[in-house]
Amino acid sequence: MILIGLLIVAFSQISTLYGQNQSYDYHPPLSIPLILAGNFGELRPNHFHMGLDFKTQGKEGHQLHAIEDGFISRVKISTYGYGKAVYIDHPNGKTSVYAHCSKFIGKLDSLVKEEQYKKQQFEVELFFNKDILPIKKGEVFALSGNTGGSTAPHLHFEIRDSKTEVAQNPLIHGFPIADSRAPELRKIKFFSTNEQGYLVPGKAFETVIQKTKNGYKISNDTIRIPADYCSNFGGIGIAVDAIDRLNGAENQCGLYGSFLIVNGDTLFGQQINEISFDHTRYINTHRDLSSSGTHYHKAFRNISNPLEIYTLKHKLGIIHAKPNDTLAVRYIGYDVAGNQSQLDFQLVILPGKIAADYNPSPETHWYPEESYTRKAKNWEVIADSFTVYEPYPISTSNAPHYCSASTHLQKRATVRMKLDNPTLPIEKYYLTIGKSPIKTRYIAGWLEGKTNSGGSLTIQTDQIPPTIKPASTSTIIKTKIVKFTISDNQSGIDSYHLFINDKWHLLEYEYKGSYVFFEVPENLEGENTFKLIVRDNCGNETIWEKVLTVQLPTPPTP
Repeated sequence: MILIGLLIVAFSQISTLYGQNQSYDYHPPLSIPLILAGNFGELRPNHFHMGLDFKTQGKEGHQLHAIEDGFISRVKISTYGYGKAVYIDHPNGKTSVYAHCSKFIGKLDSLVKEEQYKKQQFEVELFFNKDILPIKKGEVFALSGNTGGSTAPHLHFEIRDSKTEVAQNPLIHGFPIADSRAPELRKIKFFSTNEQGYLVPGKAFETVIQKTKNGYKISNDTIRIPADYCSNFGGIGIAVDAIDRLNGAENQCGLYGSFLIVNGDTLFGQQINEISFDHTRYINTHRDLSSSGTHYHKAFRNISNPLEIYTLKHKLGIIHAKPNDTLAVRYIGYDVAGNQSQLDFQLVILPGKIAADYNPSPETHWYPEESYTRKAKNWEVIADSFTVYEPYPISTSNAPHYCSASTHLQKRATVRMKLDNPTLPIEKYYLTIGKSPIKTRYIAGWLEGKTNSGGSLTIQTDQIPPTIKPASTSTIIKTKIVKFTISDNQSGIDSYHLFINDKWHLLEYEYKGSYVFFEVPENLEGENTFKLIVRDNCGNETIWEKVLTVQLPTPPTP
């Protein structure tokens, strides 16, 4: 009866606060059936998925519709990330976001191009007041695409709070997404933790969850834990590899909510209704990073985890136990539609001696709550507090480094290396972390940059200009779109510019294929001079210039 009461409360909260009772009757963002390839809160590398990914039948060019009256408040074009993205503010205090667009339509397209030509760059960001681009519910303003960090054609769609820009789960706003499938529970993992929820190194194991016709179970319905997983103040943490699937597709989506109940006491709950962009990288403390390829959600947290997806603010979810204890454990995973999956088992603590409390010295470990500074003769690292997620053992090595290459870091740290007796122009030097280049500047004898990656620090030089390779070697242009592959294997590409007859022309960059492309201007025919200039981050420049003859086919007469 306790469990039934808990579930009734949880699901009534979903319905009352976020469900159909508060639906805004939004217009679908696409006119095709709404089928999800990814949902809100799904576990992604270094971030939660902050919206819904709608399938677009494997192609680009579907019309995108405003879900409600409002105005286009912002447009951003990025080489990476969201690609071409549109933000629409609505009177109800929400902002809808449409990412990876292939094309803008009408006045919006004209204003964006005007800004691109004014700044002579592809990547731009524009903000509009409510009088510039008003829009009606259902109105078409762009076409779906595959721009930016998208790996296949789809629409990435978000709903945000207009004032705070906190991303909200669109599924709690009543979009008609069919879902009759319960979450899938696949594996369960057990950790030893201290009283603050930090992981005790070397003490973790996992086991497979079996799916049966009656639900989920583990072998013999029992897990036996060594006594030394327990301590005077610490305890045991549980994580579950769980996914969800919705109707219409087999894509693995993310878990919405869960409970952990031990001996009738609810120790932990999560419910992913909204996530701040400032906090999305904290996925690296919510998930189990040691199990690659899995979707482990921890059913516990540490004290430095600020995520607001947890329903029990006063509990960390740590199971406190002692040798010879037997505890009844129940884990429940559920989705927005109310479908749920349940796992019950006995947690048996074996006889033996408990471990000493795990509280490593701040002299030897960098704690999340502390900042970190390492200053050597020729290199320095300066990091803010809340950069690491667990107490990190401080290396005493004198070799220039910042943590290890496998360390996940929340914030960017400042890294510096002294440049002694440079023999090349200063701009030819840059920093790397591991093998990755860092955007570098020179300040009073030091090379400086920022990074949220770990690894060895080195100074590199780049005197090799980027490469440019046209997709076609013909001197005759017969297609509307012309492409060039561009690359730089050292400091990376900084800028690219196209001039046609000495006039700047818009050039778009597709990083997934490392190519730039442009659309041949209307009424351009015959011989014309084309010049492409590509520059890297160390100032090396390559110029490709040729006279090409434009012979586009005459469009058919209507």
